[in-house]
Amino acid sequence: MIERHDATIALLAICIAAGSGCATSTQYANPHDTQLTPEQYATAKQEKPTAETAQEPLEHTDQINLSQALQLALARSPKLIAEEHRIQASRALAKQAGFLPNPIIKAEVEEYDRDGAGFDSSETVLALVQEIELGGKRKWRTHQADINARLAQWDYKSARLDVIAETRQRSAILIAAQQRMTLALDAVKLAESVRDAAQERVNAGKEPPLQATKTAAALELTRLDIAAARDNLKSARIRLAQMWGAQEPHFTRMSGEIETIPDAIPDLQALREKLDANPELARLNAEQEKLEANLAAAKAARVPNVKASIALQSYEEDGTDAMAFGIAAPLPLFNRNQGHIAAAKHTLDGANAQRIAVRGWLTTDLTEGHTKLSIAHRRARTLTQTVIPAMESAFTAARDGYQQGKFGFLDMLDAQRGLVQTKNLLIDALSDYHAAAITIERLTGAEIEEPLNDQQTMETQ
Repeated sequence: MIERHDATIALLAICIAAGSGCATSTQYANPHDTQLTPEQYATAKQEKPTAETAQEPLEHTDQINLSQALQLALARSPKLIAEEHRIQASRALAKQAGFLPNPIIKAEVEEYDRDGAGFDSSETVLALVQEIELGGKRKWRTHQADINARLAQWDYKSARLDVIAETRQRSAILIAAQQRMTLALDAVKLAESVRDAAQERVNAGKEPPLQATKTAAALELTRLDIAAARDNLKSARIRLAQMWGAQEPHFTRMSGEIETIPDAIPDLQALREKLDANPELARLNAEQEKLEANLAAAKAARVPNVKASIALQSYEEDGTDAMAFGIAAPLPLFNRNQGHIAAAKHTLDGANAQRIAVRGWLTTDLTEGHTKLSIAHRRARTLTQTVIPAMESAFTAARDGYQQGKFGFLDMLDAQRGLVQTKNLLIDALSDYHAAAITIERLTGAEIEEPLNDQQTMETQ
């Protein structure tokens, strides 16, 4: 009987040891620590956002600049926080993929109460069953999980670039809205000068009172533009604050200006050569590797797993013990995973076509962006260098000539309206230029200019 107890204890020890060993996974490369090449990170910094990268007082100021807006957005963007959790989830799944199947412990009592003998006639079986994975299933399973973690990193990087681009875009829109507000105030001053000039002519009896009434009405219409500009400015501030999850902005002004643009724009062919830095293209490399791993895993699944068992059998009737060994495996007669293998092959074959398609889409977006950049650049330069100086001179001459009786009332009024409209067109052209430039930088990682000419941003970078 002592020998039987010793055998039972020995089997339980084997079960415990086997269970402990199976619960411990082998070491694997942490996918989150995988270092990507510098070329792959050409369009963004590698650091993850933390709460320390943006101080609370940055937003609670009267004035904010682009550098501070980017810090706030990168540290508090809900989109980036969600992507960070996806990375953590992929790391957890990569760790889970490395675990072995748990062993199974079985206890059975057979022949109980045969002929009324109770346990004296029973046969007790204590068994340990372990599934053994064959064909490299665990290897490919962990490899797939590692690649998924890398893909999550690429998704994070793409989302980070989106946040940077969108923050810069909304900052440019806010600066443009501030300038439209300034222009609206200047337009009121111009309208007041026109009204005063007309009133002087009316008081001198050189113009009918109707002219003074017209200029007063035009002044009120111009003042209405201030209300519209104020509403647009408020909306632009709110949209920028939403980049870091704030419902209301705690700043009143965005520093920076959009007037300065380079003398020439980059060559389209040179920009096309930089498309490889785009994370959507770079991500396809990891996606290709994943599809290859999926095919290998599908082929590995053809090999059936084996279940090995060892058991201690105790015969109470005669007080003897015996060991039993067993092995079991399914026969792959019908299901050899043919469908999954074929599907994995077709998916892998389609990956190259997908790469060509993605590059085509990016090239099209780049071409359209370059066209918009060229048009906006040409308009902005022409308006700045030629049109606006001419319109300013025309208005000054029309106003002075009207006061001297050389020009009519309509000449002065048309010159005023033309000057205001031209300045609005310049803001439109500058806004279009910066929007196109940010889009191109998002696609290629090639910086066209220092963003919004923000001195603090340039020093930070």
